[in-house]
Order: sequence, then structure tokens, then C-alpha cells
Amino acid sequence: MKVITLTRDTFPQACQQLAAKIGAQPEVLVAIRTGGAYLGAELCRVWELPPERYVEVELQRPSTAAKQGIIARIISKLPRAVADLLRVVEATVLSWMPRKPRRFEYTAEQLARLPQGARVLVVDDAVDSGMTMLAVVNATTAAVGTAPATAAIVTTCADPAIRPDFSLYNNVLIRFPWSKDAK
Repeated sequence: MKVITLTRDTFPQACQQLAAKIGAQPEVLVAIRTGGAYLGAELCRVWELPPERYVEVELQRPSTAAKQGIIARIISKLPRAVADLLRVVEATVLSWMPRKPRRFEYTAEQLARLPQGARVLVVDDAVDSGMTMLAVVNATTAAVGTAPATAAIVTTCADPAIRPDFSLYNNVLIRFPWSKDAK
């Protein structure tokens, strides 16, 4: 599997390309932290969305949380080729793991402020198994009464639980500017 690096210079360009692919701007943008918040903030700039039309929610798979602290410091020091190999190994292992529904933690006010019937776009930086995006889509659908559109910079796996309506890359891995191994 190929690893592509987006830098602080190329990430905004990728966001603009994704916005162009999406076309019509949403009434409300819901971003999944952490990586999706970077995408959400950039899309807000592109579309000039006011803050009241932007919501961030948080839900991460356990392996994301595990990459904090000392592991992050070690990963950041590895040569690029080793870091790429570790990314491929992680993606492969995650693809073998059973997909379990995730509880979605959010405060009622985050989704309660979404207007009924609004055209909502849910974004994340990457869709791997798709379980995180699926949980957020289900919660958003329950809040507004209609299914939101979805977008991500990359869909890494061939058969995620939910495939974003819009993505720039498929079946590759992306090193984002905020990745632990970005240099």
C-alpha cells in the first residue's frame, strides 16, 4: 500500500480540491476530531461558513489514543521508510480486526443545535474501517432527521462500513501534517 504525504502547504490545496468535488456547500458542517477538525476548519475557510454552522465531535478508535505519549515520540524519530512500513502494518492489522459498533460520546448541545432537515456534511481526514464515520452519521441522522453527506481526504480500505460520498484518495495511506511521523 502506498503512503502519500500532505504537508502544511499541500493540505489546504487538497481541501480545496475536495470542496470542489463536493460542489454545493452544506448548511452545516460536522467534523470528526482530531484529523477531521483540521479538514473542517479548512473547509469553513474555503466556503466562508460562519462558526454557528460548524460542529466538532469526538470519537477515535483505541489505536489512535494508544499512539500518544512515548509512542508518538518514538514514531516521530523513525526514518520515513520505517514509518511508512509501520503505517502499512497498522492498516493491515486493523483490516483483520472485527468491526464493532462504537458508542458515540457527544454533548446534547452539539447535535441539538443542528436544524431539522438541514443539509449536513460530515467530514473526517481518513476513513479506515468506517466505524467512526458510521457512528457519527447515525447520530447526525437522528439529530436532523435526514442522512448527511460524507467526505474524507482518503478512504484507506477497500470495504469500509461506510464509504464517503466524496474523497480524494482511495486505497492509500496519507501522512497528514499533524501525523505523529510528520517531519
